[in-house]
Amino acid sequence: MLDKISSIELTYQSNIWLLIIGILTIPIIVGIILIILFFTTKRHVVSIIPDGGKPIVFETRGMKRDYLEDFINKVEDASMKLKYGKG
Repeated sequence: MLDKISSIELTYQSNIWLLIIGILTIPIIVGIILIILFFTTKRHVVSIIPDGGKPIVFETRGMKRDYLEDFINKVEDASMKLKYGKG
């Protein structure tokens, strides 16, 4: 329910260990491969965190940032209206 949302955010998720191991790896080829894997496995996601529940996380592949920011603003506005009755 919208009135149960405590926060919503637009972030990137990635495996930082791939980058760290890639930088610290002695064989250059393996290091380069791990660094490339780090950047290719990076995912753009939206996380909706409810009060005391499991977050809803979904990938936003192929969506424009303006559309996502508009979506987040609309969800936040609707949530605030339900919680506080303000427009």
